[in-house]
Amino acid sequence: MNVKPTNEFFEEHGIVAIRADKGVVRTSEQIDNLLIQLGNKTKAIPFYALYPPGGGEPQILDGLITSDKVISIFKEFGVKPVEKESVEGAGKEKVAIND
Repeated sequence: MNVKPTNEFFEEHGIVAIRADKGVVRTSEQIDNLLIQLGNKTKAIPFYALYPPGGGEPQILDGLITSDKVISIFKEFGVKPVEKESVEGAGKEKVAIND
């Protein structure tokens, strides 16, 4: 998923990708528990769960995962581009997240 088209789509739509690292001992058990809750009883990684904006059941991906497939799922979720407005005098951008 970490390719230019996906990264650009995520940035344009305010989507946050979270990576769970089982190599970090203090969070490994929590990650295993989440994998089991998501239906991954073997706790195998990589494992992809895409969550719709505003909550709800995630879309679980298996098999060949392409940028087009990921973007298509988020479009089905109805994600919209974030609105970026210039904050006067601050030199930073104000970002509004659309649900």
